[in-house]
Amino acid sequence: GAPLHRTIGPSGMLEVPECTRDQRYRVTFYPNVSKDHVKALYASYQSVIAGLEADLRKQWRERFEPQWADFAKAPSFKRSVKQGAAFASGIGQAFYNLWDNITELYDLLANLKSNSEKLLQYLSQAELDELLKLGKDTLAQGFLVLSDEPLLFIYLSAMVSWIRLQPPPEMYELLGELTGEVLINLLLIWATRGMGVQLRLG
Repeated sequence: GAPLHRTIGPSGMLEVPECTRDQRYRVTFYPNVSKDHVKALYASYQSVIAGLEADLRKQWRERFEPQWADFAKAPSFKRSVKQGAAFASGIGQAFYNLWDNITELYDLLANLKSNSEKLLQYLSQAELDELLKLGKDTLAQGFLVLSDEPLLFIYLSAMVSWIRLQPPPEMYELLGELTGEVLINLLLIWATRGMGVQLRLG
C-alpha cells in the first residue's frame, strides 16, 4: 500500500492506528536529531544511573571497603593489587566484548521454536515451555528491553564496576565461576522480566 508518513513526538512513542495486526510492515526512520534530543535521551536514564550509583556506593561502604581494609594488612599487598587491577581491566574488556552477543540473544528469543535447542543451553525445559506459551504482545515487551541499547550498556557497566570494587581474592573467586553462559543467563533473566516470566540462574 501507500506509505504512511508520521513524526514521533517528544514521548518517543508513536501509535499508527491505520496498521493492521498480524500484517508485515517495513519501518524506515529518517531521524532529525538535535542536541536537545540527545540531552533528553541522556536525561531519561538519569534515574537508573543514580539508583545504580547509590547501590554501588552502599555496597562499597557496607561490604567491600571493610574487605579491602583487611586485605591491605596482608603481605605482598602491592603486587597483589597490581595483579588484581590487570585482571579487572581484562574482565571489563571481556564484558564489553559480550555486547556482540546481545544481537544473538535477540534472535534466539525472536524465533523461540526454531531455537529451542540452543535456548536449552541456558534455560530449563520448564522455563522454555513458559516462554513458548507467551503471546506476541508479551514477547514484544522483552524485545523492547533488549532493543534499549543504552539501558543495557548502563547495566553492563554497573556490573563491571561492581566486580572491580572487590578485593583481589574475592574477585578471583567470582571470576573463576563466571562464564559466558552465566552472563547470557543474567541477560535472559533481565530481559524476560518484561515478559512476566521468572527465570532463575542455573
